[in-house]
Amino acid sequence: MKNEADLIESEKLELASLLKDSACLGIADQLKEELRDIYETSSTVKIGFKRLKSWLNSARIIFGKAVSLFI
Repeated sequence: MKNEADLIESEKLELASLLKDSACLGIADQLKEELRDIYETSSTVKIGFKRLKSWLNSARIIFGKAVSLFI
């Protein structure tokens, strides 16, 4: 659950191995990083909300109906 930027080299290798073995896990990890980026880089609430709505639509692939609660 760590941010990829905060991983040490051995953790990066372990993560790469896990993601190689599971396409679903890879997508979930990518979505997690995208959500973190939205939070950290959106310059205004309006821009962040627009990006979040787009992210929620993408997140339905992995998180299904749970995402619909927020749309």
